[in-house]
Amino acid sequence: MKHEKLRVFLNPDAMKRLCRDYVLEHEDLTILSWDYVIEHGKNYGLDEVEQVTRGIDYMCYPDMEYPDDLRGFSGLFSGVVYERYGNLSLRYYDFYKDGLLDGVSVNFYLSGKIKGYGVYDKGRLTGKLYEWYENGKIKKFIDRIHNKRIEFDEQGNIVKQGKV
Repeated sequence: MKHEKLRVFLNPDAMKRLCRDYVLEHEDLTILSWDYVIEHGKNYGLDEVEQVTRGIDYMCYPDMEYPDDLRGFSGLFSGVVYERYGNLSLRYYDFYKDGLLDGVSVNFYLSGKIKGYGVYDKGRLTGKLYEWYENGKIKKFIDRIHNKRIEFDEQGNIVKQGKV
C-alpha cells in the first residue's frame, strides 16, 4: 500500500522532475566551478577528512541531540574540502565549519557529471538530498522537510522508501 500511494505522488512528470538535468535547471542549487574549488579548498582524501573533522553525520537522525562535547566546539577544520580522481576531475567537495559538514556537499562521477547534491547545517541534512545514476536518473531522494526517503533502481522502480 505504501508503494501505491507513492506511485501516485511519483507519476511520470514527478519522476522527470527528479532527473539530474531537470533539477539542475529548475532548482536553486549552488554548484561551484572546479577551478574555484581547487583554488580555495583543501585536497583531502576521505581518511584525511576524518582526521580534521568530526566524521559525524546526523542526517538520518532528526531527533538526535548533539553530544555535549560537540556543542560550541571549534578548532577543527573550516572551509572547503575536495578530492580528485587522480589528476583528473573532482570526486567531491564539501563545506565544513568547525569539523562538521556545513553547507553544500557535491559528489561527481569520473565523467564529471554530478552524482549527488545536498546541503548541511552543523552536520545535519537540511532540505533535499539528491543522488543520481550516471545516466541522470534519480537513485536516491531524501526530503527532510517532508520526512521522506525514496530509493530507485536504474529503471525508476522504487526499491526502498520510508521516513528519514
